[in-house]
Amino acid sequence: MRRLTLVLLALAVALGLSGVGAVPAEAGRKNDTLVWATDRELAIIDPLYFNARENIIIGHMVMDTLVFADPANGELKPLLATAWRWLDPTTLEFDLREGVRFHSGKTMDADDVVYTLTFISRKEHGVRNYTLLSWIKEVEKAGPLKVRLKLARPFQPALAYLAALGFIVQKGHYDNAPSGGEGKRDYGAVPPNGTGPYK
Repeated sequence: MRRLTLVLLALAVALGLSGVGAVPAEAGRKNDTLVWATDRELAIIDPLYFNARENIIIGHMVMDTLVFADPANGELKPLLATAWRWLDPTTLEFDLREGVRFHSGKTMDADDVVYTLTFISRKEHGVRNYTLLSWIKEVEKAGPLKVRLKLARPFQPALAYLAALGFIVQKGHYDNAPSGGEGKRDYGAVPPNGTGPYK
């Protein structure tokens, strides 16, 4: 019995490595759509309010972050930010990319980044991964396309955390969230409006 199990396991691994039975995910070239299947129903699409792996993947397709981690080597690279610098151990400044548009058509600016990072770093808004963003003390506009992030304490992985969870949305995005149970706002019910390649 043990030998049969090992043979079946080896066969499964060999088939998996060869790609037999794998179905490719393809974007529709005629209508620019992405067809993707999962075995899990996603009641909430916003990855800040439901942090299943599928939501994080969708989040990165619909919304962009200031920086991203290159999958090939993990190096942090510009995305919505074109440059960043540490002004001191608790102040990080970003220059924002010009001409980026949200799916709504609005052009992204510093106000959107200030709104987003301020919103998601406040405990009262119920972001699922709040503890991973609690190092953000204050976000301020330093120019039309420049943002300064003040940290509550020195936090070296700040850029990596922003790459993973700092999904930027349009200013006011969560302001009209419907009321949920117990009189709380249901921020997860707000349809995503990002700058990513898909909407």
